[in-house]
Amino acid sequence: MKIKINPDKKAEEWHVGDVISDGQYSHIAVIVQDANCNFVAMDIVSSLDSFSLEKSSTWCDPFTTIEDLKDNLSVWHKVDATLIINSDIKQDED
Repeated sequence: MKIKINPDKKAEEWHVGDVISDGQYSHIAVIVQDANCNFVAMDIVSSLDSFSLEKSSTWCDPFTTIEDLKDNLSVWHKVDATLIINSDIKQDED
């Protein structure tokens, strides 16, 4: 994973799929929606083998809006990142 910190924190707008961090490389998350359409910051560093929306794998409780999520994680900011997800699963060729 390549990460570049975004220096313009004030003008940033958060969206589903954005990578966010509190500035520490061990505290990085991606914004996702859960099954109830709530927004959560899913940890993408601690559990590299499997990602989960379990409370132990997120940085906060779910929120109904991205704005509420951003307010709750006020020291976090969006980062420019390239996420490369590899899988050992091979598709059958027909």
